[in-house]
Amino acid sequence: MEGVIQWAVTVSVCAAASCIVEMLLSDTAFEKMVRLVLGIFMLSAIVLPAGKAFSELTRQLPSAERFEVSDIPEVLGKQQETYLTEQLVGLIDSKLRENGITSAKTEVQTDIGSDGSILMITAEVSLHRKDAQKSNVVNSIVQEELQIGCRTIIVE
Repeated sequence: MEGVIQWAVTVSVCAAASCIVEMLLSDTAFEKMVRLVLGIFMLSAIVLPAGKAFSELTRQLPSAERFEVSDIPEVLGKQQETYLTEQLVGLIDSKLRENGITSAKTEVQTDIGSDGSILMITAEVSLHRKDAQKSNVVNSIVQEELQIGCRTIIVE
């Protein structure tokens, strides 16, 4: 709150100073130039403190992972891998649902090369004990239809 009061006082003082200068130089040949300069002065008095406050606020907010420009390929690789993993989990789960199977949990491990190519994909599908007899069907769907290495785990 103190910052807002200080900002309001600064803007008021700048406005008063601008009015005084404009009244003293009102009938001069460079009146338009004086008004332009005073307008820029008032605008900076209003905007600059707000910009500083915004900058301070963004520094205080919890930020996403900060990274250097040299880290961009690594960050993009992680994003690609995350997206690929999410899409593959969704694909596996939808194929299993088409065959009347609900997994307890589906995990996919991927590895993406530096050139963006997919190096390895394996899936781990967890089934409830009541669906243990369907593990062969799960392996068949994932390995044969989707061409993904699969391991089935039975959970409680």
